[in-house]
Amino acid sequence: MGKLEPTWQGIPFEIKEVVLKYLEYKSRFRLRVCSKSDKNLIDNSPVFLKQVELYENPLVLRINNKLEMQENVIAHFLEIFKNKYSKVKSLILDSKQLAKLSLESENTLKTREVYFKTFGMSQQNFVRLFQKIDLKSIKSISFRRNLSEDLIDQLARTDAWKNSLQIFCYGRQDIPMDHVLGRNHFRAQVINLEPVGIWKLIKSIIIRENLESGFGFRINYLNGISQNDIVAEFKEKPEKVRNEQWQMRRSGFNGYDIEGYVCTENYTDDEFGKYGSWIPKNHEIVNHRIRRGNFNIVNLANYL
Repeated sequence: MGKLEPTWQGIPFEIKEVVLKYLEYKSRFRLRVCSKSDKNLIDNSPVFLKQVELYENPLVLRINNKLEMQENVIAHFLEIFKNKYSKVKSLILDSKQLAKLSLESENTLKTREVYFKTFGMSQQNFVRLFQKIDLKSIKSISFRRNLSEDLIDQLARTDAWKNSLQIFCYGRQDIPMDHVLGRNHFRAQVINLEPVGIWKLIKSIIIRENLESGFGFRINYLNGISQNDIVAEFKEKPEKVRNEQWQMRRSGFNGYDIEGYVCTENYTDDEFGKYGSWIPKNHEIVNHRIRRGNFNIVNLANYL
């Protein structure tokens, strides 16, 4: 009698769960269709993915920059978040099929970063989809397209927006600074920028307890406010200010850019430039880089 060989079906359930942690998503998907017990195993085991992208023309679901699915795309996408413990580090949505997600998804989207490149749906459906983002997981929210003033107001009232530490708005629109105070990183392209808004941003950061180098903002704007206009708003001295130096730079290119970051006490211009050139991974640069030179650096310690 030959030696008995172990089979997958003979492996204890606990061992199978350990094996699943090391399987790529494609292998998990194939295993799911092998038997009812395997389907139940996969459906009840969380999946942890680095990146999930949903694209249009053709409709494609891309997972971890490798696996691409072009059939039953929405169903596959929803399947990822079916298990309440599944998580995705980076979620990129660039499809007009997002309306289906807002209507068909019953589970929260547990992701650390979400990048909306295309809306393709009514404002109501977009807010409904946005509300499905898990408020405990989200850290960064980005938008490629313009947002209406009303939509910004609605999103700013959601828990996902309030809990996000980074907000990036690449479309050209006006954003009330009150909606983005207290973020670690904020970038936007606006039409009109009010000097008092800059002061609100700076004050909301420098009075924080957990201040770190690199925290700050970069805003491109079109109206011609001057450096004197901005400095004139530095009237109120915060009750407490961290020891780090806060620097602000203003330069003109495609409108004007103003940026300010928390720097180390003996900072160099290279350090400031590093914070200014940083963008989240997987974000193409849709706004113009700043033309170095023709700028002024303002040490806010002189005004606080």
